[in-house]
Amino acid sequence: MTSALPALPPQVEQAAQLLPEVTRLLESNSELSVNTMLRAQGHDPEVIRSALEQAALLRKADASWINARPGWLLTRDGLEQATHPSVADFHAGVVAAAGVTHVVDLTAGLGSDAVALARQVPKVTAVEQDPSTAELLAFNLTSATNVTISIGNSSRLEFPDADGFFVDPARRSGTRSADGSRALPERDPERWSPPLSEVLRRAEGSLVFMKAAPAFNAPQRWAQYFISRNGNLIESFCTNASTGNHAVTIDSDLTTVITQENFSDAPAGTKIGEFMFEVDPAIIRASLTGQIAQSLGLEVVGGSGMWLTGSVAPVLPYLRNYKVLETFPLRELKAHVQSLPGVALKTKDSRVDIDTLRKKIKKPDSNEWTVIFTSVAGEEICVLAQRAPK
Repeated sequence: MTSALPALPPQVEQAAQLLPEVTRLLESNSELSVNTMLRAQGHDPEVIRSALEQAALLRKADASWINARPGWLLTRDGLEQATHPSVADFHAGVVAAAGVTHVVDLTAGLGSDAVALARQVPKVTAVEQDPSTAELLAFNLTSATNVTISIGNSSRLEFPDADGFFVDPARRSGTRSADGSRALPERDPERWSPPLSEVLRRAEGSLVFMKAAPAFNAPQRWAQYFISRNGNLIESFCTNASTGNHAVTIDSDLTTVITQENFSDAPAGTKIGEFMFEVDPAIIRASLTGQIAQSLGLEVVGGSGMWLTGSVAPVLPYLRNYKVLETFPLRELKAHVQSLPGVALKTKDSRVDIDTLRKKIKKPDSNEWTVIFTSVAGEEICVLAQRAPK
């Protein structure tokens, strides 16, 4: 890896070397005890503190994240903002499919996207504005021999030989708007870092790949991928390299991409079938529920686009299946769940208040039994169902 960066500060490097031992000791000892033991062995207190901090961050991290990025050094903010490796792999695949040969990651952070890009793109430049974070970035990307690291404000740097730019704008800010209110920066793209206008400037002569919040709508004639991971909608990924509306569902190691096609809207269901299906939120956000329903011979129920129903039960990663047991009006809810040990309440397709319902039925949550609150032909109903195992 080519880099103009200095080596890690000795204390940080020593903390990285000490981290495996700290992690082992913490399996059966408190932080205070580990601190005492390591001091007794002659380790520098600041090195111990840094190693304990890294161990605490590792405990907070998703296990699948750590398994895919073993031995990395972290920061609290960096861990919160870093792309999950499975999502980073998808990003990199889109960039590589566009034929990019030199991509600049304008917002590299700890390097989760940069290392994924390095596996699929011949040349990568990783830009990080904060020198301290850049030191950790260099450590984390040591094995990526096709990556160059650059320190500085990405808006002030030019890369004449680059044919692609990846950007994950920071959307957090403590600043206030002109009227003194603390406006949410994700609602004002010009308060992103870098701002959207800077991203669009790069797009005038190059391919751009941008990560944004799920509520963001891509510029006209850009492709937009709405991405969910394990059933949670996490981002919108946009690019001027192609067009179209896409839903991307990532469940463990399985990635499914559904592209908008020329389907007419599926008919609204007039009755509840033998099964109900909870639609992945990426499909809902991409407005593809009707397409999915029509392609599978199912019907849409409710007004949110999150439920399908039918007499067949396709097993697909982007549908959660429920076997319908009975339907009844809301006023009969308590009587119908009285014999159950617990029940999940699905209320997103209804105006009913879940806390009020939970107090009324006096039943804990359940992974097996579910009551779905929805509507058919304009009439609100409850559907008691049993969740099918994955």
